Amino acid sequence: MLPRLVFLFALLATGCATADKLSPVPISLPEDAAATSYGDLHPKLRQLAWRATEGYYRDDWKELGETASSIEKAAKLLKSTKDVPARLVDLPGKCDALTSEATALKAAAAGPTPDAISARLQKIHNLIRELRPEN
Repeated sequence: MLPRLVFLFALLATGCATADKLSPVPISLPEDAAATSYGDLHPKLRQLAWRATEGYYRDDWKELGETASSIEKAAKLLKSTKDVPARLVDLPGKCDALTSEATALKAAAAGPTPDAISARLQKIHNLIRELRPEN
């Protein structure tokens, strides 16, 4: 019984000590947006926004800049997806605004400028919320 408890404690301590060091799972973006459903790409865009927020929280400016580039790419792809919800009549305009905010986020991360990063992240999250497929 005691060896099991020691093993479980060691396992728990190791798991807790290394959880912050794990690399995030890559979020793959499609090459051909025309063959991709809006409902498949939007959640990936949302995951990217949360990854950017996590990079900001951890002061990982390199990860934040890379994620901002991925948000840029995803926003450009989103304009060309199929099965776009009918309520999103201004999809190109919102995607252009999201691309612009992601570009500004990347520039702020290069600084780094925490106040500018925070403001850009808030705008990015709001835009992605406005682009959600459901009402």
